[in-house]
Amino acid sequence: MYRMAAILVLALLASACGNRPTAAQVVPVELTEFAIDSPISTFKVGTPYRFVISNPGAINHEFVLVAEGQEHNMGSEGEHGHADPAESGHGHAEEQDHDMGNMLHVGESQLTPGATVTIEHTFTEPGEYEFGCYLPGHYAAGMHTKISVVP
Repeated sequence: MYRMAAILVLALLASACGNRPTAAQVVPVELTEFAIDSPISTFKVGTPYRFVISNPGAINHEFVLVAEGQEHNMGSEGEHGHADPAESGHGHAEEQDHDMGNMLHVGESQLTPGATVTIEHTFTEPGEYEFGCYLPGHYAAGMHTKISVVP
């Protein structure tokens, strides 16, 4: 009887160990005037990532992750602009962390000079993506970088 209980306990422990979530891979991202630096440019579908986004610069920035060719929501009123801010006369996107499908956004009120924000994301689709800052003039000054997501 004790042997049967011990086997049942071991079986439960073994199954619980197999269901542990994978720890997120930490990715430090630095927003400067006017660049986005990430030590990783290729990510894997299904791997959880913890983006630690810092702004050591002197002005506010924002952080946007968008699929290549996908429109970026450029206004808190629900206006839509293109991923190329030169084609958009709109302001910046809503200032809060959120996930809209394959898009993440951290607004400029959170990325003031000296600020650090952590956001977690797991890619669900392979493809080409981009980190960018869409504040007026920032994207055009080079504040964007392409990334790839592989299966």
